[in-house]
Amino acid sequence: MFITTAERTDLGHLGMGIWATERRNDLILPAKDGCVLVWLSEEQALMPDLIVVQNGELQNFLAWATTYIPQLCPLTALVRVVEHRVAVEDVRLAANKSRLTSDRSLRRLRGCLGIVNAEVVAACRGSFAPFNAGLTPHLSTFSWLALQVQYLKPELPLRGVHEAWNETRRLLGARPVDYSTYIEDIWSIIADNDAGIGSERRHQVEQIRKFLSSVEEGRTSESLLEATQEAVQAVRTGPLEGRMEIFRRLLQDIYGKHGASEINAVVVGYALSQISQGSFSHVGLLGPNRVPDVQPLLWYGWFEFSRENTEPSSSVVAAASLQLLKRIQEVPTKSCRGNIALDELRVLARLKEPFAECLLDVRHPISVEVIPGAVTMVQTRVSSSQNNARKRHGQLPLFDNVYD
Repeated sequence: MFITTAERTDLGHLGMGIWATERRNDLILPAKDGCVLVWLSEEQALMPDLIVVQNGELQNFLAWATTYIPQLCPLTALVRVVEHRVAVEDVRLAANKSRLTSDRSLRRLRGCLGIVNAEVVAACRGSFAPFNAGLTPHLSTFSWLALQVQYLKPELPLRGVHEAWNETRRLLGARPVDYSTYIEDIWSIIADNDAGIGSERRHQVEQIRKFLSSVEEGRTSESLLEATQEAVQAVRTGPLEGRMEIFRRLLQDIYGKHGASEINAVVVGYALSQISQGSFSHVGLLGPNRVPDVQPLLWYGWFEFSRENTEPSSSVVAAASLQLLKRIQEVPTKSCRGNIALDELRVLARLKEPFAECLLDVRHPISVEVIPGAVTMVQTRVSSSQNNARKRHGQLPLFDNVYD
């Protein structure tokens, strides 16, 4: 990598020319009122890959940048701004990109994309998103953010990722998502991320993982099915109408009772996948208007997308899924950056008119870098007054509480 040290006042020259740098294998500590500019590749572009500040100084630095180099705001859309401890990890990941791409099979990746697609269906109240919405509904999901994190920092606790995703949506005034906690639980199973779970749930999670492995290996263990084994076997063959009736009865038996377990959610999702056989065409049967629990729909997406054989007309090989597949495969090797990073968004949110003098088109979905390299889309709700220019203030108001 190449680095150079800089004073904050030097940053107004970003993008204006080539910086004098030195090649180093280690990352030096920045001065308290300065920073370190880092280029991770051999090619030194006008903009560095990282601006590194002292630990604990990130919010202060971003507040300073918003005030004194407003022409570059949002700065995090141009360059990643991180504290030194985070930069050390970024440098390590950049040196190990090839290893990160070799640990996941295409079939497992498709299963993850199935959860993304199923979450879109849940957000659309049991329907597919319209084509003219593009990829935005998919890129807005917690599942898409969680999938990116699994490629970049699989050790990161998903609870923290989920909280950051919720905070991003709150700061931009997006509609709350009431089912997202269940999605976090499912991703903790898929990602082997068991931080903070109790012993009782841990036992259920281990059972589910064994079942998923058996399905993936083609030796479907029926131990998870227990009392529903006969019904699940019956939906695999015979006339479609009869199989659908068996599934409806199975659904009523399970969700007609209070408090269906996570295991039952897996069973229902798997049973429906035995009917649709990779077409992902029966989402309406598990939509929120029919089943209050979103988990069966998400597991249905997992089983449908991770099948070996799919129909050409299936969502598994549709344009949206193929574009998502391409994007996620590029995550370890391509530096993804949004319109703004969450850290800078927090600073702007302290202003009474956060977006008045920031180059963000809040009329359209905003891409926010929630975790370094992992981006989510958010449709903001902005008042007309926030589109009006405000008078320039000094640095101090950035730290005022807007509710005081």
